[in-house]
Amino acid sequence: MNYKQDKNDLRRRRKTLAARLHDIRISKQLRFNQVCEETGIPQRILDNLELGRGSVNLGALHLLAKYYGKKVEILLVDK
Repeated sequence: MNYKQDKNDLRRRRKTLAARLHDIRISKQLRFNQVCEETGIPQRILDNLELGRGSVNLGALHLLAKYYGKKVEILLVDK
């Protein structure tokens, strides 16, 4: 895999994570502002997470997962 393919793969994974986070919030009938207030995650960071923009803030992702009753697993495997 070359750099361009790696970059596209990362973008695809970020978008998949973003969609999952958004779907979880909607399924729990939580408002965007409500999640920010109750977790302490700034709106800009939650917005970036749900839209798949920028780098993933792992601290915010962990808080959000805990709030949603989920857990984050990061797996490093050999190619």
